[in-house]
Amino acid sequence: MRKKFTDEFGECVITGFIGVDLHHWKSRGSGGTNGDHNLLALKHELHNELHLIGRDSFINKKEHYKAKEWLINNGWYLFNSEWFHPKEHG
Repeated sequence: MRKKFTDEFGECVITGFIGVDLHHWKSRGSGGTNGDHNLLALKHELHNELHLIGRDSFINKKEHYKAKEWLINNGWYLFNSEWFHPKEHG
């Protein structure tokens, strides 16, 4: 799902930049859904960075704290160094 959204999702959760890529926090290949809770809105450059360095490195960068806050506020939690959500099974 490589789309830019400006209406429903609006802005990058880190920068507030309008016009974003949606990143599946739990990938579609791993059974992730297209639910709002699983679609992290990111500025294109940040989305590329996430794929380049991996989600654990990305989410733990100090300057990306707003992304971690977004995940937690949308029902994600860490358990044994893995991210889980009640709506994302498997």
